[in-house]
Amino acid sequence: MQTDTPTPAHQDQSYWPELTDKRAVSVWVALDDSTVENGCMWYGPRTHLQPLRAHYKSGPATNAALQCDASEAEMVPMPLTAGGAGLHAGRTLHYSRGNKTDGPRRAYILNFRPRAAIEQEREKGFDHGRAGHVATAVRTAKDDSDAAAHLGGASLGAAHPSTPV
Repeated sequence: MQTDTPTPAHQDQSYWPELTDKRAVSVWVALDDSTVENGCMWYGPRTHLQPLRAHYKSGPATNAALQCDASEAEMVPMPLTAGGAGLHAGRTLHYSRGNKTDGPRRAYILNFRPRAAIEQEREKGFDHGRAGHVATAVRTAKDDSDAAAHLGGASLGAAHPSTPV
């Protein structure tokens, strides 16, 4: 199903309002084989340890995806077989190329964060668009000295491509 539409390079944390607890992990589960040709995820190794980059809207639409300046040269592709999964922290730089094949490249994405962080978001009126609100949580780069500590020192860059679910 050729879309040839990339998902721009970004860090998930850029979508969230300022929170005291920034711990997060996203799980990207491949429902179909995910290859470089059909748009597998690309991850920036160890970028979860770096400050959040400046993000901006990728287009004029109010619901345009956020993106940051990045190059493919600083990332590595992570092809997966159907059922495989990639895990990344909220500050991990990632993107995907568009699907250049005639087949699908579907995925199921889960995001895990502490209950207190979600409650704090709701207190700030941030509901991930459920009430029709447009996210206004565009974050700018800043140097969090706790970049590694907010994940307990864990290195959650990306899982091995053959990780079973």
